[in-house]
Amino acid sequence: MLTVEDYKKYLDQMDQIEIDMIKLYSECASLAEDEELKDTFLKLVADERRHSRLVASLKTLFLHAE
Repeated sequence: MLTVEDYKKYLDQMDQIEIDMIKLYSECASLAEDEELKDTFLKLVADERRHSRLVASLKTLFLHAE
């Protein structure tokens, strides 16, 4: 069974993945010459930002669970 500390570590890892993906997709968007491709990358950036906020919400829930 996973502990609260295990979940916190897992969420920290997820948070870093979201940050890395925001950076990656942002860079791809800035390099894309095709407008449709650029728009797709920017939508992915927006998705990753939403994911990051969800991870932050989960972290908050776990902090209050203790």
